Amino acid sequence: MMDASFIPAPDEAQEVSPDPTGPGSYTDVARVKLPRQVMSRLSLNQMTTPRWCLEEDLENYADAGLTAIGLNWQKLNDEALAADVDRIRLSGLKVSSLGWCGGFTGAGGLSFPDAMCDARRKLRIARRLRAGALVVIPGVQFTHIRSHAMRLAMQAVKELCDAAADSTVHIALQPMAPLFGKNWSFLNRLEETLDILDRVNCPAARFCFGTYHLWREPRLLERLPEIIHRIAVVQLSDWREPPRSENDRLLPGDGVIPLRQIVTTLEQSGYKGMYEIEVWSRDLWKLEHHDLVRACLMRSGGLLNDCFATNPVAQSVDDAS
Repeated sequence: MMDASFIPAPDEAQEVSPDPTGPGSYTDVARVKLPRQVMSRLSLNQMTTPRWCLEEDLENYADAGLTAIGLNWQKLNDEALAADVDRIRLSGLKVSSLGWCGGFTGAGGLSFPDAMCDARRKLRIARRLRAGALVVIPGVQFTHIRSHAMRLAMQAVKELCDAAADSTVHIALQPMAPLFGKNWSFLNRLEETLDILDRVNCPAARFCFGTYHLWREPRLLERLPEIIHRIAVVQLSDWREPPRSENDRLLPGDGVIPLRQIVTTLEQSGYKGMYEIEVWSRDLWKLEHHDLVRACLMRSGGLLNDCFATNPVAQSVDDAS
């Protein structure tokens, strides 16, 4: 079950007058003009536009010039999944990720077998959509000692990798910042994440590199070249210091994360995957969503364009395949 804090409360979801110098200052909904190699690598996660339904996301993301979408299970209709899958496939948008499955530690009320049944169901949908990744969030530590929680996460990833063996879907384990330890996940360190992947020892087992979650990892830029092949998808957002809540992310470039250095290092190390914009923000969710999408593309697209310009081997996903 998705954390209810994702959905803005009614009073928080009301549209507000945009800041004339902020993201709401973009008043038209025309496509953001960015180079093809940038747009082919950009995706927008549905958690960024919570007031739009699936149909609105598909239409408006495509109108904005996006070529890919990060899907959130909460916006799919459990009773009409076949229709939703057809709608997504007909939209022409690639699926950079499907999120999320997990809760394997039992804190959400599901037993491990029940959580795995739910995860396999989501994997089947990810396969039908040819998603780049199925994001896995193992759950909070709950009543387990940490080593047992790690074993549960490892077992889940291994079983999902076995089920995905004849597909192109990556099983993307997501470490999250300690801020999310109470409500989301015990897994908050890159080293532990890589240890799970080592033990699973499967090509499909990778991790979701959320810049918001991992930017404080020791020696991150130094380590990226050696782990680049283990990244399924990169999620972009920025960090307010200090964060006021779990839902207080900033647009890329508006916070303290050294995103330019991170993206440049990723590209120079050979990363050819998608950059998925994922902004959870009580403040930004209040904005008219067309303006928010445009702001996301301008900030993220500008960042990627600058980083690609310094890396002559940057390619689109299509060119690299």
